[in-house]
Amino acid sequence: MTSTKILLFDVDGVLVDPIAYRQGIIAVLKELLPTLSNGLQPPLPDEADIATFEASGVHDVWDITNIIFALWIVRATQSQSVAKEDYQKLAITLASISDGIHPPLAALEMFCEEIASASINAHTKDECLVKLKSFLLETRSAYGSVGTRLFQNIILGSSEFEKTYGLKSEFSGPSLMTSVDRALINRDSVAKLKNLQKSAVYKVGVYTARPSHPPSDCDTSLKGYSPEAELALSICGMADFPLVAMGMMDWLADRKGDRSENLTKPNVTQACAALLASVAGQSKCDVIEEAYNLDKLGKHPDNTALFRVKENNIQVYVFEDTISGIKPMIELGERLRHFNYKISIIPLGITSDSNKKASLTQLCDQVFPDVNEALETVI
Repeated sequence: MTSTKILLFDVDGVLVDPIAYRQGIIAVLKELLPTLSNGLQPPLPDEADIATFEASGVHDVWDITNIIFALWIVRATQSQSVAKEDYQKLAITLASISDGIHPPLAALEMFCEEIASASINAHTKDECLVKLKSFLLETRSAYGSVGTRLFQNIILGSSEFEKTYGLKSEFSGPSLMTSVDRALINRDSVAKLKNLQKSAVYKVGVYTARPSHPPSDCDTSLKGYSPEAELALSICGMADFPLVAMGMMDWLADRKGDRSENLTKPNVTQACAALLASVAGQSKCDVIEEAYNLDKLGKHPDNTALFRVKENNIQVYVFEDTISGIKPMIELGERLRHFNYKISIIPLGITSDSNKKASLTQLCDQVFPDVNEALETVI
């Protein structure tokens, strides 16, 4: 039987060391700190705190930043201090209550309940709830969330921020992204992937929740699409591989009247789009829409690019540093087997962090310290 081996790579923590994103969390929180009431001076999160959020399934830096600041708002409203262990406790609590719910929305519900029962006056409660919603309701949008807007401003720098979003810059510093991020995948590994891509057996794709441009063949004048995934692939020398990133899901959500967070990983729609794009060799509009039709509308996979490999033994290797991209791919594999696709999902964990490793070990047969070693094992 003919084999098809599909290699799907996450970006942050796998292909690229997202130093800018980590520094961005701290930079945004520092900028927001003076806006807190009651003079609260909470400690900033450290690497272990952020890793605990990621290991608990809260993988987006926008979500982490907004959730932590929302915790500060709640504590300041109640005139309570913030202990450092609150961050890891919060991450673990969210993991226990947000199964199938966007983590910031789960956090909003939890914080609203806490404020509703607090011994403070009604006006203060109302003010607090308004602030919480301004940060947590739309964390995937620079237009919808105060924290995300500031984050994007700091990450991109003033010029690129204004060009991308059509908004006035509120931050005058340089772009973090272009100055501090570095590739984790080495040149030899990239060269091997390019050679594999030429064969009939191997397909390679990139699958990330980073912001990006919309699909390559749609309207190029659209605003609000930050090319952060493309910048990362450029750093790695992998710009020519099919990419399915959050910008494609934003475009799809707008087209379908849905919400981006309902489509982006850990949801199956983006996993499906990544699989289709790798098989098709491109991530154009029709491929992205096929993913929506398959996942959300229950269309038959034979009506997608997957039909090209239906008779093959399909092995999908998922290189991930968190479980958020693995779970939906496993679910997608189960669905496709019901349609007689001979498909197996092989998750490969990539991390040296002990918290992440403990989480990944539950789903992965192997966890590697870096992507280059994992790739060698596969090929």
